[in-house]
Amino acid sequence: MSEKRFERMEDMLAQLIQMVADTNKSFSALEQRFEAESELNRLRHQELLKESRNLIFEVDHIRNQSAKHDAEIYKLKQLQS
Repeated sequence: MSEKRFERMEDMLAQLIQMVADTNKSFSALEQRFEAESELNRLRHQELLKESRNLIFEVDHIRNQSAKHDAEIYKLKQLQS
């Protein structure tokens, strides 16, 4: 193998190693970002579940109140008749 060809291969190998190192750094940064976003998504999901439960409770409460009021209106109408 000629000396120039050998040097060229060494340079290409060094470039390849640098490219792999750069890719690993980028991947590590993306992985950290993904983990942070996953945690935020998990917390937001918990908030939405809690909000949903509260809304369901409020709807049930309003339905119960409406049923009570309907019953009271019915009784009042019966007394007026």
